[in-house]
Amino acid sequence: MALHILIGGEARDLQGVERSKREFMHTSVTFIGQAYEALRQSGVERERIIVIAQLQDYLDTLKEGAQGIYNNGIPVKYYQDLIERVTERCKLLISEGGAQYDHEHVNPYTVWRVLSEAAETNAPLQIAVYSHGNSFQTIEGDSTNIRNHEWYFNMPYEAPEQLRGEMYDFVAVEKGRLPYYNVFTTQLRILLHKMFSRHPARPVVCLLNYCRSGSMTTLLSNDALHSAGWPLFLMSSSQATKDSLVSGLWSAWFRTFSNIVKAGLHCSLASAYEEAEGMYYSENVFELTNHVKERGYSREVFGLEFFFEGRPVGSIDPWHLDITSALTSHDKKSACEKLQTEYRDGSAFKIVPKDSYKHGFARHTATTDVIWTHHSDYKPVENAKGYPAYLTAWQGPTAGDEIDLWKVVEKCLDEDIACPSFIHGADTSIANTDLMTWR
Repeated sequence: MALHILIGGEARDLQGVERSKREFMHTSVTFIGQAYEALRQSGVERERIIVIAQLQDYLDTLKEGAQGIYNNGIPVKYYQDLIERVTERCKLLISEGGAQYDHEHVNPYTVWRVLSEAAETNAPLQIAVYSHGNSFQTIEGDSTNIRNHEWYFNMPYEAPEQLRGEMYDFVAVEKGRLPYYNVFTTQLRILLHKMFSRHPARPVVCLLNYCRSGSMTTLLSNDALHSAGWPLFLMSSSQATKDSLVSGLWSAWFRTFSNIVKAGLHCSLASAYEEAEGMYYSENVFELTNHVKERGYSREVFGLEFFFEGRPVGSIDPWHLDITSALTSHDKKSACEKLQTEYRDGSAFKIVPKDSYKHGFARHTATTDVIWTHHSDYKPVENAKGYPAYLTAWQGPTAGDEIDLWKVVEKCLDEDIACPSFIHGADTSIANTDLMTWR
């Protein structure tokens, strides 16, 4: 029977200081509640879920705020409203006893001990971490070399001093700020090595959902430990140099997990990840779309004001709708290439006699309109002529030059937004393992 470990972190400066100075919002608590509910609804028994999170600690802080004792300028009603929201989103976890590790036990040593104990079992394991993450440079020289850094995620409380030796002696903590509040990638690698040394065939799924979590996937993808054939399926919510989006891959993964397992479907880990990744991009397409639009546009379309029935003239932008549709496609590359071709060859827009359509058109001349052929009610008319619309750079030294839309999208994915990724153990069948293994 699989074991699931949910770890909710937070920065010490935000939720580990005295309560009157803590931040109003908590980074991870409600997401831990969401994941717990998804697992329970999937048929995972309570005793097979270990939770490390500040749930009661955070609620106690909010309750004191609701009593008006902090004098920090935040209205009492805001605290009361937030108590209701947190309680609602974590109600199943609360009703079943809350987190096994709460308050000051939400610290790096607890993570180390719980994962070390899990290493001794041979049950399939899922580890999921939601927190903040960062790094600091430990070796002089190339700052872009991720091996010259220590990477970590935050916990709100400090590892007890008397227990630090076994987990920090091999970590370069000297240059880090508040290092004993952090769980380091170095430590996670040691823990994984311990797990697979004890039980080489035991499958492990790991979701790291915090800023710069891609450091772990990048390091392990070229690591001798990884090439040993670990049955590890490791997911990260962002690249090593990027901040994760709010929710990151977390919500998409646990929603996908729940949907598939509740339905009793047989689905590989790789296919489940692909579905979750698609959900992630669909839910965050607005951000990617805006970055693409900052790099490219069509002057021919930009200069037109389209009319759609019931909406103010010019309030709907066909280019925005087209690129959004392409970016939510399963095959983004093909969709972007097809879209650019249709714009360039004049099939996405056509010049038609004036008043040929009731909506989806823009006035072109005194006698003609431009119709957007992708709108739902479009039907071809006679005497329509293609209206080529070229995608060009919006600004910068290449402003006005035609762009390659897919290359622009790739650049935005690489430079502008957090992109989830996964790796899996070499020479193992972990990627094809049935998700039901973790039920």
